[in-house]
Amino acid sequence: MSTAFGNYRSTTTRTLRGSCVAFLAFVATQVSAYVAHLWYDTVVADCVLAVSVLAGVALAILMRVQLRRFATTERALAESEVRYRFVAEHATDMVTVHEADGTCLYASPSSRVVLGYEPSELVGRGDLFFVEPVDRARCAALVRRAQRTATPTRLTFRARNREGDLLWLETSVHPVAEEGTAGRLHLTSRDVTQRENALRELAERQRFSDKMEQTIPHIVYIYDLDANSHAYVNQAIEDALGYSPDAVKNMGARLVSDLVHADDRMTAGLHFQRVMAARDGEVHDVEYRVRHFDGDYRWLRTREVVFERSVRGVPNRILGIAEDVTERKTMEARLAEHMAQLTRVQGELEVRTRELEIANTKLERLATRDPLTGVANRRAFDRRLDEELARAAEGRTVTSLLAIDVDLFKQFNDAFGHPAGDEVLRRLGRLLVETVREEDFVARVGGEEFSVILPSTDRARARATAERIREAVEKSPWPGRNVTCSVGVASLPDGGHDRAGLVEGADRSLYAAKRAGRNRVVEDEPDVARAA
Repeated sequence: MSTAFGNYRSTTTRTLRGSCVAFLAFVATQVSAYVAHLWYDTVVADCVLAVSVLAGVALAILMRVQLRRFATTERALAESEVRYRFVAEHATDMVTVHEADGTCLYASPSSRVVLGYEPSELVGRGDLFFVEPVDRARCAALVRRAQRTATPTRLTFRARNREGDLLWLETSVHPVAEEGTAGRLHLTSRDVTQRENALRELAERQRFSDKMEQTIPHIVYIYDLDANSHAYVNQAIEDALGYSPDAVKNMGARLVSDLVHADDRMTAGLHFQRVMAARDGEVHDVEYRVRHFDGDYRWLRTREVVFERSVRGVPNRILGIAEDVTERKTMEARLAEHMAQLTRVQGELEVRTRELEIANTKLERLATRDPLTGVANRRAFDRRLDEELARAAEGRTVTSLLAIDVDLFKQFNDAFGHPAGDEVLRRLGRLLVETVREEDFVARVGGEEFSVILPSTDRARARATAERIREAVEKSPWPGRNVTCSVGVASLPDGGHDRAGLVEGADRSLYAAKRAGRNRVVEDEPDVARAA
């Protein structure tokens, strides 16, 4: 509407000026014709009259043209005003018209939506009452500059609606110059709160991302597969490897061939293939060595995921984060070396332990075994007898004891010598072990005297075992002459624990067998005790 109004005013001015000039020219010609008629002859007067007639015709034509132009401009102005008012009345943006001093002349109905105020509440006011105080000076300065330069401008500021809620407005200011001075102002304002909040949230996220980039100790990068180069690398790359982000970007695909350790390039290549074939969100990690700027190699643990795909689903970019794990790998290598050394030491210790166990076993054998016969000695016999008697007492069982002595052993030694006697004792020890049960205990308790502990064995079975031993000795072949033995049997019934009585009973029975003629078995009975 302002443009049409300016065109209308300009056209009207030109029309009036042209009409005045034409009218003055017509009057001048008429006066000239009259003077010529008075002072000059008829021919001159006629010429002047003719010119006057022509001027009148020209004036009529000019007036008609100007009137048509004036009518056209007036129609355009009316149509423009209708369109402007329609747009202003139905636009979602708030439209206001202000005098040069800021007084509001017009406010569109959308002021109810944008600010919650009725148009009548805005018309006539010249202050920026709805603008936040912190933004009023800035807004006023920008408006004055737009008036002064007659240049449209745009400003964004905070405002309060009728309910007091804070919102952001974006306003376009269009000054309309009149007669070379600052004229009215046409303002179009829209609510951009959501956009501003989104921009500020984005800025806050960017600030957070920048802070994270500054504080995170790991290398973060984006690799562009189309360009075969890093589209982004954070500053941590320089701290970790000594290369600037720009240097890494310029390396492009050469980074693997130039920096990755030769022994790890295949590992890196296989990892790349896994990432390319991965599904969305699937993360793959790998560890390999990368050459530092100073020439040393550093271990990196890299985790990568497809960051962007093409419309066909082909990966375009890969997002990765790399951590320097050199210290950990060094510690792992040292730990592996220490573990290997510990394993070697442990192996040696196990060998030494086995040797010690064997030595202890030998010592135990020497301490508990009779060196001549290989059966248990007196010390082992005493310990085993105590154990068996304790078990018998707990289980209320019978324990029996055999006392065995080689008949006429001294005469055998005198006749055939001590080596032959020793051989008899060795063979007798083996014979006893072979004859009794596995749970029975055979021991040499004296020179030619042996004892056999029979756990959980009553008197009858003990006598049967003694007879079996006597017969085996009698029937066995011996060097030099036949060898026999006498056996005494004693039992401790009902879980008794009279160790001395059991041993004495077996000895009494043995002596009784000797007195009865040898090569026999005698049980410890009351009549035997009295005979002793």
